[in-house]
Amino acid sequence: MSPEQHIHADRPDDLASLRRHVASLEARVRRRGRLAAGLGTLLLGIGLATAFGVVDVRQQLVSCRAKLVESRQAHSALVRDDGDARRPADEAQRTHRAIPL
Repeated sequence: MSPEQHIHADRPDDLASLRRHVASLEARVRRRGRLAAGLGTLLLGIGLATAFGVVDVRQQLVSCRAKLVESRQAHSALVRDDGDARRPADEAQRTHRAIPL
């Protein structure tokens, strides 16, 4: 009789308890492994979505900046052209004086 069989024969309840505990721990490890794999997949998906979102946002910002530069240039040209020839309404507003009550 081997020492291992001797232990089994002496304490069958302890051995069954240990086997149940080992089975329980293995089940927990499998559950946690599945949970970790699921969370890893989720985080990978979020990371990819964020990366593609950042690229899209950068493209939008570049487009907005280009439009802003064009708008500023057009506005500056209009101001330069308008500064030379004052409109009568502007002249009237400049010389209009409020009458105190």
